[in-house]
This record gives sequence, C-alpha cells and structure tokens, in this order.
Amino acid sequence: MSGARRSIRLVGPATLGVLVVVAVAAPVLVPDRLVSPLRQTAPALAAPSWRFPLGTDEHGVSVLALIVRAAPTSLLVGLTAAIVAVALGAAVGILGGYLAGWPAAVLRWLVTAFLVLPQVPFAVAIGAVAGPGTATVTIAVALTSWATVARTVQAGVEGFMVQPHLERVRALGAGHLHQLREHVAPAALPLILANASLTVANAVLAGCPS
Repeated sequence: MSGARRSIRLVGPATLGVLVVVAVAAPVLVPDRLVSPLRQTAPALAAPSWRFPLGTDEHGVSVLALIVRAAPTSLLVGLTAAIVAVALGAAVGILGGYLAGWPAAVLRWLVTAFLVLPQVPFAVAIGAVAGPGTATVTIAVALTSWATVARTVQAGVEGFMVQPHLERVRALGAGHLHQLREHVAPAALPLILANASLTVANAVLAGCPS
C-alpha cells in the first residue's frame, strides 16, 4: 500500500517534469511552419484524427501543435503568477491571523474584497489599463489568486494562536518577530505548500493564451 501511495505522490511531479521538458523543447517539437496559418493545407475545423489528434482550428492549424507551442508562455505566466500569489497570500494570511484590532480587520476586509471581486472583469480592467502582454497577464492572474491563499492561511494561523504552546511563548516574553519567525510561520508552512500546489495548477490554466 505504501508503494502505491508513493507512486501516486510521484504523478504530480512527474507530470510537471514532462510539461517543463515539452515547454523547453516546444520550438523543436513544433517548428514555425506547423503553426503558421499561411502555410497550412489542412482543412479548417477538422475533426480529431491520427494526423491531428485534437483536430484543427479555423485556419487549418493543428490544435495540439498550438498547445505545445503555447506551453512555454503558459508555464512562465503560471509559475510566476503562482509564486507572487502564494508569497502575497501567505504574508497577508499570517499577519491577518496573528495581528489583532484594526490592523487585522483591515487585512480581513482586503482579503474579503478580493475574494468577492469578479475575477474576469477585474482581469480585463487590468489589461485595459496596463495594455496587453505577458507581464499584464501575470499580474492579473496573481491578483486574482492570492486572496484564496490568504484566507486559508489566515484561518489556520487564527487556530494556532490559541494553542497553549504559543501562549507559553508569549508569557516568556518572546517578541512579535520571534513568534512569527520561529512559531507562526513554520506552523503555517503546510497550509502554504498545500495552497501552492493548487495555485500553480490554476495559474497555469489561467495563463494559457486564448
């Protein structure tokens, strides 16, 4: 059973590794001539076949070839946005769960505001202001993803703050920085890592060029 569980745990990293290899080798696997609408002789909107496993688009270009060529951009945008979202969400979540009074209330209000914000119109608004480009997509994906991480981490930290262990640490006179660095952040790390895996997947999908 342990061997089966170990194999299942390797599926995610193995899949990510394959995607990275495909993304790096994309220009070699799919030359420009295979994705140029001007050089296509295949029928438009063709059904899936052995030659075109995912069919063709309206220009007669293989959909599978387009997906492979888009892999580098999708991974770049997704991984960068996920790193920013997880870092921002973890910081806000830890502080929101640790602090008390109006600072905590402000952080909770900020997280709630981003959670209820319509993601698609917000991303479109960012694109309209900043202009098209990979950086704009990365910022839009990060800003629409961090609040979920923050809310989960915040709830976990709030539960940890009432543990007897931390109460004894505070009674011994430990400062805020020591508590955050030595006790609160390590306790929140499993939640951060769990959210990071989900955020990476969602960010890569959101970063796929349309």
